[in-house]
Amino acid sequence: MNNYQQLLFPYAYNILGSVEDAKDAIQDVVTKLSSARGQYPDSKNYLIKSVINRSINIKEQKLKNEQLNNQLPEPYVLASAEETVNNQQVLSYAMLTLLNHLTAKERAVFILKEAFGYKHEETAELLGQSTENTRQLLSRAKKKLSGLRQKHAVKPVKLPGTEAILAHYLTAIQNKDLKALEQVLKEDIGFRADGGSGLKVLARVAQGAQEVAQLLFTVYERFLKECTITPTVVNHFPALLYWTPSNLKLCQVFEINRFGQIEHLYHVLDPEKLSNLRLAVQEP
Repeated sequence: MNNYQQLLFPYAYNILGSVEDAKDAIQDVVTKLSSARGQYPDSKNYLIKSVINRSINIKEQKLKNEQLNNQLPEPYVLASAEETVNNQQVLSYAMLTLLNHLTAKERAVFILKEAFGYKHEETAELLGQSTENTRQLLSRAKKKLSGLRQKHAVKPVKLPGTEAILAHYLTAIQNKDLKALEQVLKEDIGFRADGGSGLKVLARVAQGAQEVAQLLFTVYERFLKECTITPTVVNHFPALLYWTPSNLKLCQVFEINRFGQIEHLYHVLDPEKLSNLRLAVQEP
């Protein structure tokens, strides 16, 4: 199962944006293959094709039942010493967020091209589509994403001073120093929060340095002041984890631009989306 997980997880996770759903998709495929007793080819291409199409089916069903473009992806930790999955094939957090604006098939075609470098003929074979259809799906996906990608650092900016930026950010919030915090926030910073279906949040979205700063001060003072905070990396972006003595309460994911400013900030509070992250990261 570990070998299957290593091979198939990036495909399933990038399409679904959920660690648990990705594991379920892989398990479904492996179980079907095991029960077939040799009726299906036990090959890499067959496994990939099966898990991609199973993931598309799961995603399409979820899109019927939920407004996924208002939700955030489940963070996937890339800092684990025991990690065996090819992390380079796990898309950035910002990119996964934008992909929620696509249909399941558009998303799959885009991922196969952008993350895995598949040709149209290969993609068509995997999805059971004509080459012309996959070209159209990719074209539609790129059109939907074109304006959004200009506003997001969909590829992480590797800055030597990232730790200092986050330290400055935390110190400013802890001291409730608006001027210091605004120095590290981009003027038109965007903020999104996802508490899942059962957890209320103060605000799901906020825009602009002053509005976001005031929201961050309030959230920290009311809910996070007693937490232990640890840094990590999720989906190639820097993140901070906020721990209570018994649980992981919040994952903050940061998009930092080349000028060292935070231009997007994501708050993942949904307990279901934090459960796998809590298990993957050593508690403080």
